[in-house]
Amino acid sequence: YNLGPSKPWIALVPGSRLKEIRKNFVGMIDMAYRFPLDCEYVVPIASTIDPQQLQDAIDGSAQMWKEEVYPRGAAPDVRFHLVPDAREALHHARASVVASGTATVQAAVIGNPFVVVYKVSPLTFAAAKRLIRYPVEIPAQHDAHGNLPIAMVNLITGRRIVPELIQEQFTAANVAAALRPLLDDGPERAGMIADLAAVRSLLVPDAARGPIQQVADAAEVLLRQPGIPSGRIPASRV
Repeated sequence: YNLGPSKPWIALVPGSRLKEIRKNFVGMIDMAYRFPLDCEYVVPIASTIDPQQLQDAIDGSAQMWKEEVYPRGAAPDVRFHLVPDAREALHHARASVVASGTATVQAAVIGNPFVVVYKVSPLTFAAAKRLIRYPVEIPAQHDAHGNLPIAMVNLITGRRIVPELIQEQFTAANVAAALRPLLDDGPERAGMIADLAAVRSLLVPDAARGPIQQVADAAEVLLRQPGIPSGRIPASRV
């Protein structure tokens, strides 16, 4: 993919819907230009997204920065590479910026340190804050801005092991500040890698038996419970 082998690679995973590309990817590109890092960016293409939509976002932002922000050829040389596989991108990236969703679980299982971002319309966000409630099994704590966690890895562990930059907190400066410590071999990077390993152990508590066997065992336990006719499991119990 014409990646420079001498520089670290940062994966940008903006989501799988066009609205997410418009809300999240443009913010990621903004971070790359506003706070240049000595790296190259890999952008996996979701199967639901036309690659040209991603390329148009890259080209449009690059043109704007070169003409309006960095005149006379002073714009930094920021390189984005579109790739087909999110798992490969996360595996080889030094760190990542990931839109909240299933890709955060992929990053956790792979063990790639990352920052979670997400932005929706103000109306949608206001409604979500008023309506969403978590069950008692999830010890979700509000952050300093009054937001509950949304990243799956933070919900699985019951604590914030990866930074979440949501709505107004999703700015170029905040993303760059959260990302930088994950690029160096320091305590922040080591701590997150250890926390992500703990997430993997929670997702697969008995790796020797494998996930399929564990699901089969769980189904057998449900079938043996009193009041359940043989071969039938109520949907509420699955």
